[in-house]
Amino acid sequence: MPSSPACEILPWQQGRWDALTASPRLGHALLLAGPAGVGKTRFAHAFARRLLCDEGHGCGHCRSCHLVGAENHPDLMVCAPAPGKTEIPVDTVRELTGFLTLSAHLGRGRVIIIESAERLGRAAANALLKSLEEPPPGAYLLLVSDAPERLLPTVRSRCQRIDFAVPARAAGLAYLQSAGCLQPEEALAQAAGAPLRAAALTAPDLQMGEEMLKSLEGIRQGRLDPLAAAESWHKIDGKAAFAVLADLTARIVQQGVPGASGDPDEPRAKRLQALAGGLDLTQIFQFWDKILDINELLDAPLDRHLIWDEVFLTWKQVSSRKI
Repeated sequence: MPSSPACEILPWQQGRWDALTASPRLGHALLLAGPAGVGKTRFAHAFARRLLCDEGHGCGHCRSCHLVGAENHPDLMVCAPAPGKTEIPVDTVRELTGFLTLSAHLGRGRVIIIESAERLGRAAANALLKSLEEPPPGAYLLLVSDAPERLLPTVRSRCQRIDFAVPARAAGLAYLQSAGCLQPEEALAQAAGAPLRAAALTAPDLQMGEEMLKSLEGIRQGRLDPLAAAESWHKIDGKAAFAVLADLTARIVQQGVPGASGDPDEPRAKRLQALAGGLDLTQIFQFWDKILDINELLDAPLDRHLIWDEVFLTWKQVSSRKI
């Protein structure tokens, strides 16, 4: 019986997997933390399969492994923010914690995966604390987060944290080439080194990255008015555009931090270096935080004109102030 690709760990995760599965002291709550697109959710599903496997090691062939791969295992619940919602509500968490107290259908215990765990509302996070502090026997919680610092400290402190980073560039390129990506170098650069995000990019997405870079360059060089730039962006899919902007800003930060200049061989490296040159890094980090905050609110009924006006006016202010 073949296993699901969604439950397979990726080549650059093998070291994390080996260390976790060999550990004699496995926590009942794991926090899988790191940037989007490096495979944390796949790792979580693979580990859930291992926890629930009839053979105890994630064989991929038993009934439990098949049910996990088919997303139909009665002892596994997966939670994520509902479409159009910015938070995981407290009622959802109460349902999860109630699920943990039930007897396992197949006898191996119960597992919950919480995706985008940083979007637990305060009340929801507090409702989860009892299960983190006093878990029922055989219960496991796997929290997946792109922004673990946004979780309540009381939640973070009760989890065994496993950090994931973007893989080496060669590993990312090898993955994209094996996946049939037509522009692997450009895609990997635009996704800030995250292979799964890069694999999902289309040709229009890559073109969007080029146009966004031109907007930032034009504003910094004084050739483009920030409000004129905003006018050309407010009609575009906000989620995609803000993801591109966040990645570009992250790469500008990389180019500007001494000793962490990023990959000089990636496409557009010299242009990013020029954008970063002489800027106040504290303000760039604040700009980056603003983008991430807005990105989480894009499902709400916000005025896109005002959002893009604020973004590009802020970039004008940031890029005009030198160290």
